[in-house]
Amino acid sequence: MNTFWELLPPSMPDTSFLFEDEQAWGFRGNFDGKTLNLVSKVNEYFKLPSLEEENPSEDIVPLLERALLSLGNPDRASLILPDTIYRMQVLDIDNFPKDQKEIKKVLLWQARRNLAHPSNNLRVRHKILEKEGDFVRIWICAAPEDLLSLFEKSFKQKKCHIGYITSPSLVISEALARKGALETDDIVLIMNVTSKSLTFLFVKNAKPLFFRTKEIRESSDFEERVAQEIKLTLMFQREKLSEKPLKKIIYRVSSPDIHLPFEEFDLMTEIFPVEKVLAFQESPQIPLAAAIPLASSIWEEK
Repeated sequence: MNTFWELLPPSMPDTSFLFEDEQAWGFRGNFDGKTLNLVSKVNEYFKLPSLEEENPSEDIVPLLERALLSLGNPDRASLILPDTIYRMQVLDIDNFPKDQKEIKKVLLWQARRNLAHPSNNLRVRHKILEKEGDFVRIWICAAPEDLLSLFEKSFKQKKCHIGYITSPSLVISEALARKGALETDDIVLIMNVTSKSLTFLFVKNAKPLFFRTKEIRESSDFEERVAQEIKLTLMFQREKLSEKPLKKIIYRVSSPDIHLPFEEFDLMTEIFPVEKVLAFQESPQIPLAAAIPLASSIWEEK
């Protein structure tokens, strides 16, 4: 017999926005892990505003007005912002406080001390990975408060509430975890490559180990820079995370024009595009690279 709560399951927003590679994607529909049902979409060129501008919201609000109208003026949405605005790390903390206000102070202090974020005004979130007495091992994530608030206030001005903010790498890792692709004692690397950045997220037994993201300047040789960053990151993995070669790499590229230097990886490493692991079918209405994070952010279990 169904219980009352099973009849009224929590509902994710049916709308999601992705800001990446100087593109803004808006998507409305539903996704159950197998079938992507697209109701409407919108896509425009959009460069993230600089907080140093006198009125940084003046470009966001007109874009949102057009986008939300095209999507049927939803009142709730998820928001995916570029990996490069985030800093994340695993931290061990003794004497972790129980009071919520004290937890917030400790996390903010730890973020400023350990994450080397260029912004001092941070919004910090955490997930407890292990706990024993007053000791905790946590996954801590920080992003600039001013930028997050700017987006939230701009959406709110157009009567749309942002209830879920994430990054492409994080939302893809959550989708992979739901598929059971990260349940292994071996280290798995999730790699997100765009025309502007390169992000590495190492996980083990579906728990994050290490996050690194680097912006790639337009003036640099893209493929050469990507190969260099891969070498540096794999060197770190062997020295700090595990002496064993990587078992599996799951990658996403934001454009079919991006070519990865697969020769940099160990011959024993299995390498898969994320769409293959998720068994994600390409939609003719929206590019695969944008559809994967957008659909993952509105994934609702059936």
